[in-house]
Amino acid sequence: MRAIEFTVLGTPAPKGSRRGMARADGKGASLPGGSRANEMDLVDWSRAVRVAATEAVRIALAGEPTRIFFPAVPLRLKLIFRMKRPMGHFNKKTGELKPNAPKFCITPPDSSKLIRATEDDLQGIVMLNDSHFVEHFVRKPYAEPGKEGAWIRIEELT
Repeated sequence: MRAIEFTVLGTPAPKGSRRGMARADGKGASLPGGSRANEMDLVDWSRAVRVAATEAVRIALAGEPTRIFFPAVPLRLKLIFRMKRPMGHFNKKTGELKPNAPKFCITPPDSSKLIRATEDDLQGIVMLNDSHFVEHFVRKPYAEPGKEGAWIRIEELT
């Protein structure tokens, strides 16, 4: 089975739904959903994913001309988004993780919106189109401080 895997460091950012709005000239406009701050986080996350994916493909295809790693084939996407812990998970006096701190992040952003952003950034680098993903495995645990990001593995289904 052909596969590629890599790690992305940074803060995973969601890609929300777009919303329609009427313009003064009577035509419609498609605007991004979410805040301006989230838009900037998404730009940073997108750049980090694209750089890590490009480097992984370059290494995997060493000696071959630049091309997309997977042609039009069905793919499995495995993602582990490592989320930043809130300060409340740490003991204020010692700085150590509290024993009752949760392992998994069940607060926003939604896993599906993190997937959407990440899949879009892999297009044209790892595969032609994100519609090639036919199977997903996703986890959203908290990260150790400074290790926020994502582990990504893409496998060809045979």
